[in-house]
Amino acid sequence: PRGVRQLAAGEHRVCALLDDGTVRCAVALPVEDASSPPVPGPFGEVPGVTHAEQLVAGGGHVCARLAGGEVRCWGDNPSGELGVGTRTQPDASIPVAGLPPVTSIAASDRATCGLTAAGEVWCWGDLRAFGAISNARRDIALPTPTARRIPGLSDIRQLALARWTGCAVNGRGEAWCWGLGAGCHGPARTDALRGATGLTAQGPTLVWRSATGSWTRYLPNTDVCEEETNTVLNNCRAPIAQRLREHPGVPATTRAVFLAPYGCGGMRLRWVDDEGRVRGDDPDVGPVGLTGVVQVVQDPFDDQGIWLRAADGRIARVLPPTE
Repeated sequence: PRGVRQLAAGEHRVCALLDDGTVRCAVALPVEDASSPPVPGPFGEVPGVTHAEQLVAGGGHVCARLAGGEVRCWGDNPSGELGVGTRTQPDASIPVAGLPPVTSIAASDRATCGLTAAGEVWCWGDLRAFGAISNARRDIALPTPTARRIPGLSDIRQLALARWTGCAVNGRGEAWCWGLGAGCHGPARTDALRGATGLTAQGPTLVWRSATGSWTRYLPNTDVCEEETNTVLNNCRAPIAQRLREHPGVPATTRAVFLAPYGCGGMRLRWVDDEGRVRGDDPDVGPVGLTGVVQVVQDPFDDQGIWLRAADGRIARVLPPTE
């Protein structure tokens, strides 16, 4: 499609928000050889989604925020991440149950959150990382298929969700984090993100720009693989301040960075330079030879690929050269 305003990519799905407020998604086509990477099919319009203003994707689900603040979700729903009141998978997009109008949304693998104009945070799905808001015993995955307000968070202006971690920054620049590495007893205040801007997340990683302009990433589970996530979540991890890693190679003038999985629980950083070229922190990979890029998302069909969105609304899929 042309006239793409935003891209979002989940598991075996990439979606495009168009200038007319509709959303089109391409899902993986069946492949005969299981060892071959999946191939994206044609972009098809998502029924019931009109006047959309924002798009987010989790592990297997996608949500769109509409002009009036309503949120509609579709895709996989094993933990109630669609917010439709059940864990069954509907045939079409359905409004999130019990959610007041929101001004922005965020998604992790199995949870979704909305931020209201008053700065309240409402979430649904697998909320174990939020502490007692989900259940008293964190070793039991109780889904929350309808939206619930997260206590202790007010006047929030920025919100980002990683796989089992989240952080929020309020109007005074104060920050709260929860989940892996930040304690499993609900949101706790941390000075590590004071004055943070450009807060973003993907997979297990949170990235932000500090008040001094330096970019920092928080990688809560660099020493564990995906299959150990539940054990790590139940045991909790070290305070967030012990897990910070600055990235001096990212220019302070960079407005946003993008993330891509790398190895077991690791992430690579990518950013767009002044010419709109995509650069990254992998020393073996040069900049992508396209200019005018304003957004980068990880390719859900090939771990080595990316999708790019240009300022004029065009999109491109970039894959590494083969032998």
